[in-house]
Amino acid sequence: MIKFVKNAFSGLLSLILWLNLILCTIAGGYSWSYFGSYNREFSVSGALIGFVAGLIINIVFGGLLATIINIDKNIEKIANKND
Repeated sequence: MIKFVKNAFSGLLSLILWLNLILCTIAGGYSWSYFGSYNREFSVSGALIGFVAGLIINIVFGGLLATIINIDKNIEKIANKND
């Protein structure tokens, strides 16, 4: 059951990171045009800024969680070698 939960968490983390990147891109495009002097349309430059912001968020938080997951996998490998 624990292995199932670990695998499910890894899949869920991947899904969350992709959704975060997509939503940051969309939000950046619309918010850039809303706060700028544009005609309230989707802004490609804002979408690019949102994409970069989402990528940075994914690298910082997703990288931290991925590191924790890999530490757990490496501990299991070391424990199996000692048995």
